Amino acid sequence: MYNERKRTGMCDRRGSGAFTLAEMVIVLAIMSLLLTMSVAAYNSMLQSQGVEGAKAAISSAMFTARMKAIRDRRQVTCALAINGAVDSGYVVDISAIANNDRVMGVINRMKKPYETVDDIMDNTSLHMGWAAGQFTPAGNRGYWAVIVGGPGSGHSVMISKALKGGWYLYTKKAWPAPKPGSRNAVCIVSGSSNPEEPSIIEQYKISSDMVAGAWVTLPKFVVVDGKYFPIDFRPDGSAAFPYDHAVIRLRDQRTSMRYWRWRLIVDRGSGNCFMSRISRGDPDRVVEE
Repeated sequence: MYNERKRTGMCDRRGSGAFTLAEMVIVLAIMSLLLTMSVAAYNSMLQSQGVEGAKAAISSAMFTARMKAIRDRRQVTCALAINGAVDSGYVVDISAIANNDRVMGVINRMKKPYETVDDIMDNTSLHMGWAAGQFTPAGNRGYWAVIVGGPGSGHSVMISKALKGGWYLYTKKAWPAPKPGSRNAVCIVSGSSNPEEPSIIEQYKISSDMVAGAWVTLPKFVVVDGKYFPIDFRPDGSAAFPYDHAVIRLRDQRTSMRYWRWRLIVDRGSGNCFMSRISRGDPDRVVEE
C-alpha cells in the first residue's frame, strides 16, 4: 500500500507540471501573433530605410557635385542611370532624317546646344557603334530602352534591333521625341521579349561626377523621377538649367505605384537642395502614365 501511494503521488506531481492542450494552443497563437507583428515591423523598417537611403544618397551626390564644381572651377554633371544596364547614352531627335517615329538616335555624350543632327551624323566618334541586329529579341529575352533623364523619364519601349556600325535603335512602338533644348538620357536593359511587358526597374544609381565616373547605387525598389536630370553645377555653385528650380521625386514601388512620396528641390541660383514630403492633393503626388 505504501508503494502504491508513492507511485500515485509521483504521477500526480508529474501531471501537475504538464501543459494542457488548450494552454499550448494559446501559447502558439501568441507566438504566431508576435511573429506576424515582427515581420510587418521589419518590412516597414526596410521600406523606410530604402527611401531614406535614396534621399541621403541623392542629396549627397548633389552636394558633392556642387562642391566639386566650386573647388575645381569646372562644370560638374550629376546624372541618373539604371544599375546593371546593358548600355546607355543620350537621345537625339532624328525624326526629320529617319522619317520614322519608331527610330531613335543615341550618342555617347550629351548633344551640345549648337550641334545639329547633320553635325552628329558626320562625327562618327559620337556614334555608339552597335553591331548589326544587336538588341534583337531572342527566345524569352528582349531589350528595352528606358528614359532616365529629361522629359518622359520612366518611359520604356522595346527595341527591335540596332543599326550596324551606327547609332540608331529601331523600336517596337513609337518613341517620344526629345523636346527642343532637353537632354534625354537613355539606358538599355534586358527583360521580357513581350512588347506588352516592360521591364520593372529595381535599382537606380546616381553620379556626383559623370565625367569622373563616380557612381553610387541607390537602394532597391526606390523609383526616381529623372525629368530634370542630368543636372550641371557651374563653378560658382549655381545649377545650369533653364527654370527656377528642379524637382526630383521619389517613391518606393513596393508600397505605391501611383503616388510619389518625397521630393528634392534644387534651386537654380544657389544650387542648394531641399527635401520635403509630398502631401495628399499636391500636384506633384500623382505618377504620370
